[in-house]
Amino acid sequence: MADATVVFVHGLWLSGHEAFLLRKRLESERGYQWWAFPYHSQVHAMDAIADSLAESIAAVDSPVVHLIGHSLGGLVILRFMERHGYKVPGRAVFLGTPSLQSVAAHTVARFGFGRALLGPAALEQLLHARTRHWEYERETRHHRGQQSSRPGAHGDGIQRAERWGW
Repeated sequence: MADATVVFVHGLWLSGHEAFLLRKRLESERGYQWWAFPYHSQVHAMDAIADSLAESIAAVDSPVVHLIGHSLGGLVILRFMERHGYKVPGRAVFLGTPSLQSVAAHTVARFGFGRALLGPAALEQLLHARTRHWEYERETRHHRGQQSSRPGAHGDGIQRAERWGW
């Protein structure tokens, strides 16, 4: 059993393999166990994906579980935390997650084929602004491109701890 595990949740149309450099670094420099959560956003609704993530995380044998979500994967983590809370110690990191809504998704969704490309999970989460709330305290960090920001200051309901050790 590793001292800590990272669960990586990929973005729209990806598989988790795109984060191989991040995986290599966290495994070699931090000794973290890596696990990529697979899901199909073009087929399933966000609640079903979040429930599947909850089942998968429950099977992780580690005293600390950090969650990293890229783009839509961050929204999967947010929905998971809203629906299930999360009592196991660990942090949540959001990499380029459109936590309010997405102008790009609005543009693509205007076309019939675009709605099919996005799928139900992305359509549900990206077309309407929403405030995020979860019951259990979780240290979070949100990275947008080259900048790291405190999302709570942008009114999206995500709070970040001031101390960050990664």
